[in-house]
Amino acid sequence: MAKPTTAQRTKIRTLRKALFARDAAQVRQGIDDTRDTGDPIVFDNLLEAITKHLEDTGLDAPFRRQARLGVLGYAPAGTQAAAERQTITSLTIAGLSGMDLTPISHFDNLETLTLRRMRDFDGMASLKALPKLRSIVVHSCSTHGLSEAMGDFAALREIRVDTPLKWGFLPTGIEE
Repeated sequence: MAKPTTAQRTKIRTLRKALFARDAAQVRQGIDDTRDTGDPIVFDNLLEAITKHLEDTGLDAPFRRQARLGVLGYAPAGTQAAAERQTITSLTIAGLSGMDLTPISHFDNLETLTLRRMRDFDGMASLKALPKLRSIVVHSCSTHGLSEAMGDFAALREIRVDTPLKWGFLPTGIEE
């Protein structure tokens, strides 16, 4: 990994504060600001910093996972983060509130997505862009907006939901 310049180190420190916050809105803002830099060195340094603290438990853990998914999702090509993103075929997201799922729409090889104990998440419709997504499993989640997001997924073959949904329709080829 290339050594960051003084300006990049300053940017990394600023973004790290937001990404390490215990507030979903601040983490989301940190993810958006990181995406806007487009700087491969910033992405790889932030991924390294987040990964070092990923095993932490307690109140910080869900926010760390949210930050990591955002950095992985928006990482530019040629970065360590982008390479790692391409290896992920199955993903479980648990215990996050206020999360935007949009960064996950860049996980091109994702086949299975499991959401557990989440509420107030956005960006479900953006997952339609995933060419290999075959299965979505939803456990104990808020389902607000979920049925509206379901539509023309390219490869989706299974939706499992353990929370009652009032489906107005099911996507073509999907059985309830």
